[in-house]
Amino acid sequence: MPKPIFTIGLPFQTTSEAYEEALKEIGRRKDLLEDYHVLVYINPKSEDFHFKTFYEKDFDEVKLEELKQFIQDEIQNK
Repeated sequence: MPKPIFTIGLPFQTTSEAYEEALKEIGRRKDLLEDYHVLVYINPKSEDFHFKTFYEKDFDEVKLEELKQFIQDEIQNK
């Protein structure tokens, strides 16, 4: 069974140092990484943290394309 994708959206005011520290902390969480693919991003439109989990059963081909586009957009916004 494929691992779900767990996304962590950090507030827009997150510094690059805090972002890097968050990545390091998640890298230390072997239990989390064994069960999930983890995507951390800075959300340029929010002052709050956002957590979301995507499961394979929730996807059809269209939603998968939406997720890919979401990831691309977040990468470009960095």
